[in-house]
Amino acid sequence: EEFEVSRKVADYKAKLLDPQWASFNFTRLTDCDLTEIIDACATLPFGMGNKVILIDRCELFTKKRGKEKDSKKEEASSSNKDKQLEQLGKALSGVSPDTYIIFSCPYNFDSTLKTSKTVKPLCTLEEYPKEKYYSGSDNPKLHTWCGKEAKRFKATIDDAAIYYLLDSFEADLRSVSAEIQKAA
Repeated sequence: EEFEVSRKVADYKAKLLDPQWASFNFTRLTDCDLTEIIDACATLPFGMGNKVILIDRCELFTKKRGKEKDSKKEEASSSNKDKQLEQLGKALSGVSPDTYIIFSCPYNFDSTLKTSKTVKPLCTLEEYPKEKYYSGSDNPKLHTWCGKEAKRFKATIDDAAIYYLLDSFEADLRSVSAEIQKAA
């Protein structure tokens, strides 16, 4: 669930970063390769507090589907990637205690990939699966989520309103949350 992932990242930023040093100690990397991540692992916080490095919309842990490539190029690329993965493992195990690396992956995590196998023992994995919702049906998890979301905005919500919101927005939690916030 992309909305829950983005909310959790915001919570981590608020919890881990010193507000006075946040502009120096927060780095967002998008569409980066393994070399950039390895380099980022070596950075230290500036001043007081922690350093937070966000690898946003990370695709390293999702299987890519595409056209077949030249096998010789693929073998050379695979050998180079194996070396980079080994370097990544070493870099992640040597990260400063005051530096936090967050891989924000709004896609399905594929535990069979080499990248996943390298990173998984060194990191804490938190999953936020997208809850299936069928129009007109009852989903207790989403119903509970809506109630908690209303409490987050210091309000309450009626059961009929929950069903209306979930049906209207096809259980898009970002939109449902925005509507609950407006109503609160």
